[in-house]
Amino acid sequence: MDELKIWRCGKGHALGVVRRNGRGVEQLLLYRHAIAGGSSEQVDVMAVVEGSVMDIRCDICGEMRTWAIGQAAFERLMSHYGKSSSTDNTEKNKTRTTTKLNEKH
Repeated sequence: MDELKIWRCGKGHALGVVRRNGRGVEQLLLYRHAIAGGSSEQVDVMAVVEGSVMDIRCDICGEMRTWAIGQAAFERLMSHYGKSSSTDNTEKNKTRTTTKLNEKH
């Protein structure tokens, strides 16, 4: 089972939990409502946040905390972007070459 770490605001209210997915990238399971203290009440997860930056406001005390993309998620994003970008450029170059050849005839 994944190890879960509680993600808290500056005053200690639980805003969600952090886990690593199957690829080792950290994800924030964001609660719909913050939880005070050691409450064991049932929670409603409203979002699974992975590759983004966002400010989360505690609905108990109003404190803000920023969730930022982790290093592993950033590297995965850049790896994916690099692959799709190079594929797109290769296709564009093929089209340009074909067009230039057709113009010469």
